[in-house]
Amino acid sequence: MLDGRTAVFEEDTTPGLKFAVPRYAGYLKTIHSHSIHIIQYEGSGAYLVVDDSTGDSTIVFGEPVASPDGKRFALTSMAGAGAGYDASMIEVWRMVGRKPEKEFSYETRDGPWEASDAVWRDSVTIDFLKNRFVSFTEPYAQTPGRLKRNGTTWVLDDSLPHK
Repeated sequence: MLDGRTAVFEEDTTPGLKFAVPRYAGYLKTIHSHSIHIIQYEGSGAYLVVDDSTGDSTIVFGEPVASPDGKRFALTSMAGAGAGYDASMIEVWRMVGRKPEKEFSYETRDGPWEASDAVWRDSVTIDFLKNRFVSFTEPYAQTPGRLKRNGTTWVLDDSLPHK
């Protein structure tokens, strides 16, 4: 931590629900947080967003991508066509002081596509990929997606051209 303290995350390799192997994923400078990937027994795992001063952490179910202005982060997660161990969503979290609070969540599990690869274009626009399952022998069909803040709400923009 910035004050010289050390946060320790320990492995638990007990098979099943307790299994957790933490791996450092990176520093998110604009939101003053570290990202820790918690690899779980099944699925792709979860992430901890850890404040670099207090060590307080928030669990999220996709890799956080910080906005350029440091006021928010976004994440995407795909359940996939297999066993579906992971969440299937796109979310936006806002930083309130130094604490993340969920601002927007869109569940895609039962929809025609799943979100991946979020990229901030500016502080109110997130581009991502819409992944549509084709078959177990073919890659996902991908088209561009966009989430845009309009006033106080987030809106999915379906006007983007499809590949």
